[in-house]
Amino acid sequence: MRILLLMLFCPLLLAAQQPGPGTASPDDKPRLDAIARARTTLGEELKVAEDTLSLVSAKASTWPDASLGCPEKGHMYAQMITDGWTVVLEHDGTRHEVHVAGRKAVICPGRPDKK
Repeated sequence: MRILLLMLFCPLLLAAQQPGPGTASPDDKPRLDAIARARTTLGEELKVAEDTLSLVSAKASTWPDASLGCPEKGHMYAQMITDGWTVVLEHDGTRHEVHVAGRKAVICPGRPDKK
């Protein structure tokens, strides 16, 4: 009987511990921070308000060096595995890819994509 009760109530207890809709879990914090940094960086570059930038996607990424996958010609970068986020934002029908690692955000030139 006890086992049956545990089988019935354990899923309910686990579900009660999950964040509800609209609530960010602690695991989401790095992703949300990266999105915020990408919005700030792109908003400053385009000279537009951050709330005019729509989120298209945000996925975890790993790059082979400190260029975050967007090397500039003539620059040298530390050769180290760098984890971060690839954030795609849209403004006025144009998509912009921003790579974020820690406090660094780089708008990848030549990667905007029309819908």
